[in-house]
Amino acid sequence: SLGAGFDGAPFCADQAACLKMVDDMLDHQPRAHHLLQNLDDGSLGGGPCGDRCDLSVACAHGPDRCFHDTYANAVAAIYYAKRRRLDEARLILDGLLPGLYPRGSGSGRGGNATLLAFAYGTTHAPEAGRFDAAHAADGRVDVGSNAWVALAFAHFAAAAQAPCYANVARDILRSLLAAAACGDELGGFLGRLPPFKDPHEGYYRSTENNIVLFALARILGHHGAAEEAAGFVRAMYGWVPRFNSSYAAGTAASRRCDAGRPPAPVAAADVVYWNALAGADPDADRTTASLGFALLAGGAGAGG
Repeated sequence: SLGAGFDGAPFCADQAACLKMVDDMLDHQPRAHHLLQNLDDGSLGGGPCGDRCDLSVACAHGPDRCFHDTYANAVAAIYYAKRRRLDEARLILDGLLPGLYPRGSGSGRGGNATLLAFAYGTTHAPEAGRFDAAHAADGRVDVGSNAWVALAFAHFAAAAQAPCYANVARDILRSLLAAAACGDELGGFLGRLPPFKDPHEGYYRSTENNIVLFALARILGHHGAAEEAAGFVRAMYGWVPRFNSSYAAGTAASRRCDAGRPPAPVAAADVVYWNALAGADPDADRTTASLGFALLAGGAGAGG
């Protein structure tokens, strides 16, 4: 059953109630072209932290600019697949397919997929190779977001016994490996691909994105790609002396496959948690130390 939490926001008392709350939120989320909109004006609220918890309205830049984020939709599709709500998962994935394959080319036939934009709007459905403002709410090509989409296709294929969807996942991985591999001593894959809003933003290597690529490659049995991504993740442990018991968030971005440290290096908590779940670096001592760093560094502030 649902109870009242901070500022009257609902909380769930058991697993079934928690899952039903997520189901209800996803089921009633606004959609366009079968893709879930990122935010809805009927937010639960962000917590008791004043202005910092005021979530932006759903379509702050106009109705044609409502964000339908590829990463968020991939996670929603995985959730639906795990809940055995396969029709709902299929709708999301089928909504993404036009952005992966040009019209008339077919899909999942052992070729390369055209990678997806970061987010799509309300007016136009995803269309392969169209990253301009008229067709994409955010036309950047994020390696991690595309890897999450491939994971969603792979999870759905297993849940629904639908091998054609697994072929789509393989096509996406093939395209990512062709476009994003660095091939130097540090290894790993780029964080972004053209088109770039900033000329340097795609040159960095993201530890988080390499963890997702590791998980995708392992699921699909591509051992070489999995080891390439894992090697980079391992190299990021203690890479920044200031964070010698955790993983650096990634490299600098001054040139393609920059192997330098960024001017203001950080250690991101999601890198720690995702690695603990995926096992890109399975070293137990490193996992324990990095979790301790993420959970305890800085202590709790007034807002938690």
